[in-house]
Amino acid sequence: MSKLRGSRLLNEVEKCRLEGNWRRVLDLVTASSLGKGSGLESLSNFFSGEANLELYVQENRDIFAGPSERHEQPLYKAKKHLISVFDSNDVKEEIALEANLLLSKLYFFCGKYDEALTGFTKAKLGHLDVEFKDLRALRLVAEAYAIKGFCLEVMRPQKFSSKHQKMPRMEKITNSYMKSTDLTLLYLQECEKAISPRQLCLTSPVPGPSSSAAAAGAPLFYKKWSLGSSC
Repeated sequence: MSKLRGSRLLNEVEKCRLEGNWRRVLDLVTASSLGKGSGLESLSNFFSGEANLELYVQENRDIFAGPSERHEQPLYKAKKHLISVFDSNDVKEEIALEANLLLSKLYFFCGKYDEALTGFTKAKLGHLDVEFKDLRALRLVAEAYAIKGFCLEVMRPQKFSSKHQKMPRMEKITNSYMKSTDLTLLYLQECEKAISPRQLCLTSPVPGPSSSAAAAGAPLFYKKWSLGSSC
């Protein structure tokens, strides 16, 4: 089979991202000319980092038993690629945004809540009330708000830095969960519009446990993580 190139390659990668076919994304990026010297290094790093992170999550569902430092080493490659996205001076704004959201998700799974919240600040999460370019972007932001809520709930108040204290803590937690719930419902509605009911049942990616939890009442889903934390 001949290698995909140019717009055909990028279209196939985007298709696989929407489907959650992360192993295929890795195969495409590895076999393509998106690497060093192509002028598309930031895209290559982004796709590789995202796919490595999401594939690890798919294959290690116990990750949702609770964030842990033990995930750091397996996710090192994903982290390295995502950080390398910012080595380029001409990285596209939307790629930088999604890379920051993914880094925050990675830090969260590793139990690094401060770093996760810093990533959301860099992504200007609170100012993303815009039209999303595709379902993948919408899903990432829905997950981001859920994860932000989890981080704020689990962290003890005395660990907060001033930049995270512009609103009362519980109000920020509640707003994050509510925003994630709204975006998750929007995501599901858009999925239903995009494909037939039968395809939706058989092939459509559903929101990750992070955003699904928010829609169903995330505080209860992850409450065991925050037992002992003070509100």
